[in-house]
Amino acid sequence: TSSGDTTAATPKKDKDEAYEDEKEKKIGRADAMTNALQRQLNHIITAGIGALKESDPQSLFLNPVTNKIAPGYSKIIKRPMCISVMENKIDQNKYKTVDEWGQ
Repeated sequence: TSSGDTTAATPKKDKDEAYEDEKEKKIGRADAMTNALQRQLNHIITAGIGALKESDPQSLFLNPVTNKIAPGYSKIIKRPMCISVMENKIDQNKYKTVDEWGQ
């Protein structure tokens, strides 16, 4: 009877391993899809940033603006953003949607 127990356990183990293998494959495909979508999003946003740079030939918006540079700036601009910060966010995959970039 002990050999019957072993053969009964083997198919269960194989079934569990097959399930885990399939689960890992699905996760791998999902990760690959997520990575591909992130690369596409970054490409789109990078193109937008390129357009921003072209429209700012003096690079006024390349780096953060401080109150020392522009007194009262923080009173007027509540959510400041500059091109270099946006580029860093792209490098770190911080944007998950185009809407997040546009805010």
